[in-house]
Amino acid sequence: MHRHVDSSRFGAYRIENVHLHTSSEQRQEIVQFWLRERAIPTLPEAVRRAHEVCLLVRRDDGTGALAGVSTVGRMRTRSGLIYWVFRMFLRKPDRVARLSLAVANATCAHLRLRARREGDAAGMLIVTENVKLMRPGARMLFQRQGCRYVGRNARGQDVWVVDFPAHATAAA
Repeated sequence: MHRHVDSSRFGAYRIENVHLHTSSEQRQEIVQFWLRERAIPTLPEAVRRAHEVCLLVRRDDGTGALAGVSTVGRMRTRSGLIYWVFRMFLRKPDRVARLSLAVANATCAHLRLRARREGDAAGMLIVTENVKLMRPGARMLFQRQGCRYVGRNARGQDVWVVDFPAHATAAA
């Protein structure tokens, strides 16, 4: 039995919401994708993270080839609030203008709706693992998207928060 998959289109891509509903075949495809693209270096970590996939990004060219994914894992902050920690990987040939923004926005919209229904998170954390996202222009884009800068982590990466409405004044 297949569950209905929410999907949308962005240019030459189809974005599928599979959060908490990936099949074993999808998880195998994701693990192989990450290892082939050297996005995640070890098999155990790739297998673990495959269970955290929220969105699949596929080429909408008849092949349906996997072009990228977003993942989310839950984290409790020192203040006791729970946040979804967002990550994304797109293959180099598929890093086209605004696709990453579309994937981030779709992931956030899904988690925001889930939080409204389930009351399970105060927001979404974004850690800028890509140093290009720490440039002034990228920082301005984060701010225009409604993200709140909360500082740097122990690795020196910028950390941003998208607060969900019920927790709009909560601090990370």
